[in-house]
Amino acid sequence: MMYEEEPERRRNSPIGPILAAIITAIGGIIIVYVQFVVPQKLAIHATQTAEERQTVVLPTKISPPEIESSITPPALATASPNPTSTPAVALTPLPEIFSTDKLTGLKNYNSPKSIFAFDLVPGIHGDGLEISYTLEAKGWVGVFRMIEPDILADTRGIRFSYRGNGAPNTLEIKLEYKQGTVFSVLLPHLSDVPDWQTVEVLYTDLTCWVGTPGCPDNLSLNFETDKVIKIGFAISNKPDFNDEPGSGKVFLDQVELIP
Repeated sequence: MMYEEEPERRRNSPIGPILAAIITAIGGIIIVYVQFVVPQKLAIHATQTAEERQTVVLPTKISPPEIESSITPPALATASPNPTSTPAVALTPLPEIFSTDKLTGLKNYNSPKSIFAFDLVPGIHGDGLEISYTLEAKGWVGVFRMIEPDILADTRGIRFSYRGNGAPNTLEIKLEYKQGTVFSVLLPHLSDVPDWQTVEVLYTDLTCWVGTPGCPDNLSLNFETDKVIKIGFAISNKPDFNDEPGSGKVFLDQVELIP
């Protein structure tokens, strides 16, 4: 009888339904975990992996330094529409051979009835030389300075600036050898020019004076820079150029060599 009653007690025991409920609940939890939690973790992992790959593969971008708005960028260089053939050396300062900012060493000469004086006055840059004159007919006044002959080596001529007022007469530039040979250029009426002008005199423009030592009648003597010991300027009255006797002033500045 005892063995026959045991199955009946197991069927009527409350443990069975409780265990079934527990199993069902666990199954539900597993289903929820599989359906919701696992996909989210997989997505997070995938994102992290992608980010890691991106960080490794792509180089770090370096931002350029900020430029203050007060700094103006340099202008672009442009080609000149009309290029010139002037050599770069012409842009550099040239040595002055006839200093117009000091009177030391200057000497003057004049015809018997012409009056002459010189002084320092404001020039283009610093002081310039003022030559005051009163010329008779065919008269002249001038100023000169002694120089070392080798200073003219490897040069082509002389450049100077000038202006003037008063009676129009001829401006001359002169270079003289030790033995007295004189080479010059005559610039008619340049003594009456109110604004600063610049003149270039090439050595090929010079001619020797007839009557000075060594100058032939045909003026064919070639100029030699290594023989020059004196450079000067003169204002003269030339009736052939329709010059006018009288008084005036000439101002000189920036007497330089042409390389």
